[in-house]
Amino acid sequence: MNKLLFAFLALLFSNVTLAQNINLRCIFPESERGEARQFDFVLNEQNSTVLYRVNGRETFTVKAFFDPEMVTWTNEYSSSFTSKQTINRTTLEYTQTTQIGEHPPKSETTKCTIVRPSARRRF
Repeated sequence: MNKLLFAFLALLFSNVTLAQNINLRCIFPESERGEARQFDFVLNEQNSTVLYRVNGRETFTVKAFFDPEMVTWTNEYSSSFTSKQTINRTTLEYTQTTQIGEHPPKSETTKCTIVRPSARRRF
């Protein structure tokens, strides 16, 4: 009986651990496309959401699709401007692909790092 209870508790706590948010920081260096851009992401697989902030400014929350290899979401700003984002769950590469009108899509990719939230954080 004790072994069964221990196995149940281990399974319960392992699921809680898996449900924790993942925090990533991805930086596109300065290029011909403009100044450096820093993306801070909070991936919440349990709620199928990605919260992100660009260059420390406004925060956005979007619905995302989580599969074993990728996290994917699309923003449609207008009928002629869309942006698809992906984060590779193995390599931690962030790819942003934009499509403007009939022009060919443009993609850029950068490597992300896992960020540990501050223990002093109050929210």
